Amino acid sequence: MVFQDYALFPDKTVFDNVAYGLRARRIPARTVRTKVHDYLDRVGLGGLGDRLPSEMSGGQRQRVALARALVIEPRVLLMDEPLSNLDASLRVQMRDVIRSLQLETKTTTIFVTHDQEEALAMSDEIAVMKNGRIDQCGAPVDVYRSPETAYVSDFVGSANLLPAELLGEVAGGLHRFRVMGTEVSGRITRQSQTGRYLMVARPENLGLRSSQGADPGEGQLQGHVVSLQFQGYRTSYHVALADGRDMHVETFGEDGGTSIGRGDAVVISLGSKSVFVPEGDA
Repeated sequence: MVFQDYALFPDKTVFDNVAYGLRARRIPARTVRTKVHDYLDRVGLGGLGDRLPSEMSGGQRQRVALARALVIEPRVLLMDEPLSNLDASLRVQMRDVIRSLQLETKTTTIFVTHDQEEALAMSDEIAVMKNGRIDQCGAPVDVYRSPETAYVSDFVGSANLLPAELLGEVAGGLHRFRVMGTEVSGRITRQSQTGRYLMVARPENLGLRSSQGADPGEGQLQGHVVSLQFQGYRTSYHVALADGRDMHVETFGEDGGTSIGRGDAVVISLGSKSVFVPEGDA
């Protein structure tokens, strides 16, 4: 197990920390030396075996904890939010190290995290839990693009959830809905027992343009920009609709709507990538 707070022995050197599990299993000393040096090299700590944990950075201590857990070649590796104590740049670095080692050693790993980016980037399969039960389990791309509940759609990634009235089925397995007074088609990921649905509109799947006084067309909503954040490759907008509902829209690239400013009247295009989930399970 790799713990959130590393749980290294403070009075033991890096070498002795990593060797602990092997010695407890009465592995011969020569094999212990070989395996410990091998795993320290794998985590990028070769030559640092004589140091104490107090002499190392947070990222280095996490690497020691990882090597200690892997050196015994476990059938299952448990990781309890191991990156939560690291700063942003170290989190990304250690994320790559852990994923690389997991693939190299082919160790089945259960990784607990509240960071959705970590979960999506590192997993072969994600289980989203709510109140102690699994709400949805599947490949990262399926959990993100085809959430089955409002809770999953809002927890994994950012989502605008809009009340939707089912109108009927159309071609290609799609269904027609009325959303905020306009009609739009999309996929149903799970049938509602009550007949009530919510539209899951991801910010990056929405279109945004200046309204220039024109009325919105089908599949479009009108509002005004409350705030925006320019973040380099993307611009994030918060748009207030006529009923006061707030929507989050993201645009990308140099032409991604950066000419739109705070207070401007805009039209949001709901697009065709939205999915619909049962209402009342959030």
